[in-house]
Amino acid sequence: MAVELDLERRQMIEEVLNALGNWKRLAALEQITKGVPAKDIHKNIDASRSGVQHFINDFKDAELVREEDGTYELTAKGEVVVQMLTDLDDEFEEFERERFRGLAHESSLSIEEMEKMLEEVKQDRGE
Repeated sequence: MAVELDLERRQMIEEVLNALGNWKRLAALEQITKGVPAKDIHKNIDASRSGVQHFINDFKDAELVREEDGTYELTAKGEVVVQMLTDLDDEFEEFERERFRGLAHESSLSIEEMEKMLEEVKQDRGE
């Protein structure tokens, strides 16, 4: 697959990837999509208030969120990015299922037993 992007789109993608560069940033964006006030996000993702504010500033710089009446909400661009992340998560979940099915086929466990194990792992992660 060849990727040909003009410079402006490359910069846009770089800004988004930098803004979402780790799991705490992704978790902060998720909190914003749930309507959690910025002042409470740090409690839910085990980050400092200043760290969360830094994340939000990066989200604003990347045009993913905007401030509206003291709260943050997704921009149109932010909605596209969140939808893409949701789709990617779905694809990774299917990838995990296929990998587990392959392992089940190679092992003495049934697919149902492996799927049950996958569900237990997801529950342990809090998903």
